[in-house]
Amino acid sequence: MSMSDSQKHKDCLISGGTIYTMDLQKPHAEVLVVRDGRIAYAGDFGGCRMHKDQHTEKIDLKGRIALPGFVESHSHPFHVGQWTGRWWLNCEDLGSINEIMARLRVKAANSSPDQWVLGYRYDESKLNEKRHPTRDDLEQVSQKHPIFLYHFGQHIAVVNCEALRRADITSSTPDPAGGKIDRDNKGEPTGILRESAIYPIRDLLPKYSVDDICSQLLEAAKIYLSVGITSVLEAYLGKMGGLKEASAIARFAETGELPLRLAAAIPYPLWKELQSGAGPGLNWGGDPEWVRPVAVKLFQDGSLFTEAALSMPSKGQDKIGDQYLTYPQKEFDRVVSEIHSSEWQVMTHANGDVAIQSVLDAYDRALNIEKRADHRHRIEHCQFATDEQLDRMVALGVVPSFFPAHIWHWGDRHLVNFGPERAARLSPMASALKRGLHVGMHNDSPFTPMEPLVQVGVAVTRRSKSGEVLGPEQAISVDQALRAITLGNAYLAFEEVIKGSLVEGKLGDVVVLEADPYKVAPEKIKDIPVAMTIIGGKIVYEKYL
Repeated sequence: MSMSDSQKHKDCLISGGTIYTMDLQKPHAEVLVVRDGRIAYAGDFGGCRMHKDQHTEKIDLKGRIALPGFVESHSHPFHVGQWTGRWWLNCEDLGSINEIMARLRVKAANSSPDQWVLGYRYDESKLNEKRHPTRDDLEQVSQKHPIFLYHFGQHIAVVNCEALRRADITSSTPDPAGGKIDRDNKGEPTGILRESAIYPIRDLLPKYSVDDICSQLLEAAKIYLSVGITSVLEAYLGKMGGLKEASAIARFAETGELPLRLAAAIPYPLWKELQSGAGPGLNWGGDPEWVRPVAVKLFQDGSLFTEAALSMPSKGQDKIGDQYLTYPQKEFDRVVSEIHSSEWQVMTHANGDVAIQSVLDAYDRALNIEKRADHRHRIEHCQFATDEQLDRMVALGVVPSFFPAHIWHWGDRHLVNFGPERAARLSPMASALKRGLHVGMHNDSPFTPMEPLVQVGVAVTRRSKSGEVLGPEQAISVDQALRAITLGNAYLAFEEVIKGSLVEGKLGDVVVLEADPYKVAPEKIKDIPVAMTIIGGKIVYEKYL
């Protein structure tokens, strides 16, 4: 198979600015030379002559800053692509339930009665009413169209009566395992569905073709490249498109038409399907440096806002911690051991300390049954890890991927829900690094906007949007934060030997920034524009084009 134009390498020489390599032995370079997609030389001008010829493109940094391309360790590019499409209405900017209803009403008025009206990214804390919309609100939009409205966190959805009818959700429908159907004082569904209670409705939403999904992923790639991300991990393959998403990613693996490096974590049920030979299976072909499966995804609690398994409940929780666990412990142990013994990496969503403890228990048991060196089983989000749990991660070889952007977007809300002392422990990156843990951090888009430099800035300042500082003792340095979104995230996916630093032999993936994150005020890091993104020596995004 020949490489597509999207993934063709270019030979280039990058100079004329500050180059930070993230290599402890040689942290700076005057010039980078990329040949055949890999860094052939990183050093001073005196040594680069033998590595260039008349065909080498010269890229002048014009005084700007070059770093290794950002690696996003936990995101949902398939979902990002779908939400940029024509079917979904973005409600992020709306300040009241009436405004949401008005936007949905326009869509309904221009749709046939059988067509779903779909909205996303409302945030009840930003609405005048300070509550979730309900079935009764959506009934005022339309009683003929099924309506589905996703909360920004995607762990809650609101639907109208027609949607409930189509999914056969009634007062007699029990809460599913790992989910909840909110009910009024008569026992009737209010239209608010949490966690796995969403699935019966989600299964009824309009189905995309594989061609549609491929087009959406190409649109998403433009967003990632525009913010300097050169590699991304899809953290829940099939979340919206099921087996078709697996077919789409396998197609890109074969054709080489995706301009962004993409790895995938496959949820356990889909992994079982693919393992049995469904769809494209688990051997996708192509160049694994561009597209590959990397882990099996599990959940052991829900969102920090609703269903996190915490030893001390947050404001609004009505159950004790282990009642929010997705799996009973024995079943979770079995599933983890099955994945572990298949020599796959396990990647588990766990926000609360009770969930983190459950995950560590399962990983420990699996490792006691079958020893595996360098397994790098992961805990995703890891928001309320205790010091004892961090020590245990070190002992077990477990790696965390933190979510500090939560502090920027919802720190003020967390101060109310958890109190200052507990909120200070959110994403305890300083404690993790002091213990020598390999750490990464992520945005989890479209849960939060794809803004890697917001991650860096908030990891350094621990500031919310209002300026509140949550846990200054957990702040890390600019260098540590930049390493987390380069080498750290690469390590989480077993890729530190090919990406994450600008050293000879690694992939020629580079981001160019308009200002120096080491030199600007920490609160300004989030505002630094990305000027250029380079993959394999080829410019794939340029701000001024």
